[in-house]
Amino acid sequence: MVLKQAGDAPYLFVNELLIIFFYVDDVVSLYRRRHRHRCEAFRPRLFQLYEFKDMGEIKWFIGIRVIRDRSQRKLWLC
Repeated sequence: MVLKQAGDAPYLFVNELLIIFFYVDDVVSLYRRRHRHRCEAFRPRLFQLYEFKDMGEIKWFIGIRVIRDRSQRKLWLC
């Protein structure tokens, strides 16, 4: 799976299945549920190259609280 840097943003990488962005030592990956298997298969490759700790589903990012309502497909940043 090849990711390309998005424009001039050195912290944002994308392809047709996956979006990865980071700030210092925080990394977030986003993908559609139907692509979950393929995107999660990519994770071990990242872990081979970099030292990561998987914190599970996002709840906070750079001091911003992330609230999701999957049933309504809504996301709040507080």
